[in-house]
Amino acid sequence: MKPIARLLAFLSAAPTSLLYVRIRAPITPLRGTLWILRLLAEALTPFIVLSGAVAAALGLLARSPMAIFTAMLGTVAAVRDVRQVRAPHPGFAQAFGVGAGYCARAAERDAAAPMELASACGARATLATRCALLDPS
Repeated sequence: MKPIARLLAFLSAAPTSLLYVRIRAPITPLRGTLWILRLLAEALTPFIVLSGAVAAALGLLARSPMAIFTAMLGTVAAVRDVRQVRAPHPGFAQAFGVGAGYCARAAERDAAAPMELASACGARATLATRCALLDPS
């Protein structure tokens, strides 16, 4: 059981270490390979967390401190990366405007309401007009 725990621990820690490698231009074949491996590690991060947790549990059962430490290191680093990726940021608002996520819902609501109701509420009509200008269809 120790070899399986150590293997899973290594398989959770090795790809996680690639998440902290910064790849800068110009892209050489080595940097390109590292970039592809990093993208793969980024995509598989949730599975890396699970394998690290399983490896830590197996390490506890097998009494292997190296497997426990390596698995926990990989798991904590992967969880930290997932939290950074999922953290809220203003990028969507910077790219599409503050009310961009609201435009589709407002346009559907205004389309369902009679035109008199939309013109009676100046804010709603203004938002619907702005959303119509943003939507080319």
